[in-house]
Amino acid sequence: MIIEFRVSNFRSILSEQTLSFLAGTGKNIEKMDHCLHLPEKKSRHLLKTLAVYGPNASGKSNLLKAIKFMINFIGDSHRQDEADLIPVEPFQLSAESRQSPSQFELIFFAPVEGKWVRFQYGFLVDRERVHEEWLYAYPKIRAQRWLHRQFDDEKPWEGSALNGDYRKVAEERTNDNTLFLSKAGGQEKHPQLGPLYRWLKDSVIFMDMSKGIQKFEAGARQAFYEQPAFAALAREVLQKTDTGIDDASVELAPLNEEKVHAVLPGVSAGVKQAVINKMRGIGTFKMEAIHTGTDGGAYPIPFEDESWGTRRLFVLTWALYQSWKGGGLLVVDELEASLHPLLARALLDVFHGLSSEENPSQMVFSTHQTHLLNGGHLRRDQVWFASKSRQGCTTLESLWDYRKPPRKGEAVEKGYLTGRYGAIPFIDEVEWHG
Repeated sequence: MIIEFRVSNFRSILSEQTLSFLAGTGKNIEKMDHCLHLPEKKSRHLLKTLAVYGPNASGKSNLLKAIKFMINFIGDSHRQDEADLIPVEPFQLSAESRQSPSQFELIFFAPVEGKWVRFQYGFLVDRERVHEEWLYAYPKIRAQRWLHRQFDDEKPWEGSALNGDYRKVAEERTNDNTLFLSKAGGQEKHPQLGPLYRWLKDSVIFMDMSKGIQKFEAGARQAFYEQPAFAALAREVLQKTDTGIDDASVELAPLNEEKVHAVLPGVSAGVKQAVINKMRGIGTFKMEAIHTGTDGGAYPIPFEDESWGTRRLFVLTWALYQSWKGGGLLVVDELEASLHPLLARALLDVFHGLSSEENPSQMVFSTHQTHLLNGGHLRRDQVWFASKSRQGCTTLESLWDYRKPPRKGEAVEKGYLTGRYGAIPFIDEVEWHG
């Protein structure tokens, strides 16, 4: 479960910005079913979802890309060669920031031996090296320093809680451009760091709904075929959201070797055969949507012939299910892409219903759908605004922390669109004369 994410000097984000899942406190708190208990303190709560609003080019996507970079770098940095550059993107509109490292930090709960333990992990990197890396654990009240690594320091490696042969070997094999958590947990199978590495790597799902969804749809079809619980959920969503689909089916089709040859033009016969041998037995998942015809009969239609909105709805349902099943974080850029506003609202309700104390999943998404701001679909502390200054710097602000927060029941959508909270585009009149 995520508590806070912090980032600085990444893309349009210059100064440190914090995205917090901590729920607000005080009187008139609404929608407690949108919250999870904080494991350390039952009187405090974490939010199941956060919505990030803002005009185009305000930095909403950059915030989500910062989360993605951090998780991907944790998962993959141990695979880098010593000469590889780190794919980090510092703020470009300042000579100083271009030469400075970027900082990422995550405060979260991860399962350790059946118990939720709070961790604080972060690092400071530029294109060439890891300048600093730290990891603190809170199995009880006091912090345990598991790791503090600092480049060009008298004691570059510190942290008494991770001693022994595993640590010594990992230190010796960790390159300057590699995270110790990635090397020790992902490659050296450190007994303490291995489970933490795998939880971070496998429990965060990223989806950019403005781009192609084919790779996600392949996973969704496979889950529909292999997991009856997901198939039941997907059928219910498709049936109850006015897609015209009464049922769906997925079959495992054998590999079409002719298609493999067709998509590999110019490749030698030996290489093609090696690809076929590797793929043989995997097959493809053929999906059909069942519609009721004018004569009352059931007619199957290839799922790829359905609208993009229907296919995105199916893929998002799969993502919600995967996040719930793994108890992790779902990150969605442009939730509303090709979706009717009522469908986005329905999916949000589905997620709030799925996430529970037993399966504490969370989601953060960017959106322009202002209708979610009214009608109790989001709590005031679930709403965040991204704005960009004239100097190109992104800032984040929670509606809950706004200097004049809205009253309970206030028309937040109207206030947002009229500029009360900022984070809207300022549009000059366009005078074009051909």
